[in-house]
Amino acid sequence: MDSKTDVIVSDSRDGPNTKDNSAGEECKGPEICHLHVEYLSLDDLFPNLNFGKAFFTNGEFRRSLRVAMRKDVFFTTPAYAELSPKIAAMMLDDDSSLQGTWNCIPKNVTPEMMDGLPLRMSRLTKVLQDYLGTKAPTGDDFMITLGGLCGENPKGHWIDIIGVKDRILSHSWHQDTGVSYKGRNAENSRYTVMLGFPIEDEYSGCGVFSHTIKLEREHLAPDGHKENEPVLFEGTAKEEHITRPAFSLGKEIIRYRDTDVLHSAPDVAYRQSVMRYM
Repeated sequence: MDSKTDVIVSDSRDGPNTKDNSAGEECKGPEICHLHVEYLSLDDLFPNLNFGKAFFTNGEFRRSLRVAMRKDVFFTTPAYAELSPKIAAMMLDDDSSLQGTWNCIPKNVTPEMMDGLPLRMSRLTKVLQDYLGTKAPTGDDFMITLGGLCGENPKGHWIDIIGVKDRILSHSWHQDTGVSYKGRNAENSRYTVMLGFPIEDEYSGCGVFSHTIKLEREHLAPDGHKENEPVLFEGTAKEEHITRPAFSLGKEIIRYRDTDVLHSAPDVAYRQSVMRYM
């Protein structure tokens, strides 16, 4: 995995500059001494199920998993309830991005009420049990476990990102929020988590996950920046500064802090989609 000696600096000489603050000095945080991008596996999260191998080798499993997740999120999102059948069908199309929340626990639910909650992700539960057996996690457990990787004070946001396929794109470097923790309490961090869905069985390579630029020091959103808006950067980066996280067996998931990297869609997307949890 990447060591500290691999880290690059993004500044006016070497890489993109923030549109919010061209000088950028007041946006710089401490030096980054930990891994910028961490790989995780489905087998780490759900052991003794052969989850990783099934996901890696079985395209029908991946497609069924993804379709079930999308439908469960769509049909339990109140904002989508009044949509016309035509619009609903367009949003549920496999080639359309879809967003909602990964949180399966309604607000104001006490611990005593947890056992009585109905499953939110019922379709996902069935798919997991059909392919992995009766010891598979429920769909709710799956979503909450992935979402739990987001750390402290997560936004609860989930999106299934399609992106542009079949052509080379110019990078558009940005941070989703420029925020990873409250105040200066960096030990209680919030992370971005991505679950990749490759386009073919037994695929190992880039094009599934976002590309990144590893920063030497944290870059924080400028004061007054709206948290729900990305922090945009302009300019180009040298090739040696760009890292391309690769999907493979045992590396189905990546995790990073939004203040530690700039990221962009892959220069060439080679995936069904990538699911982002925040």
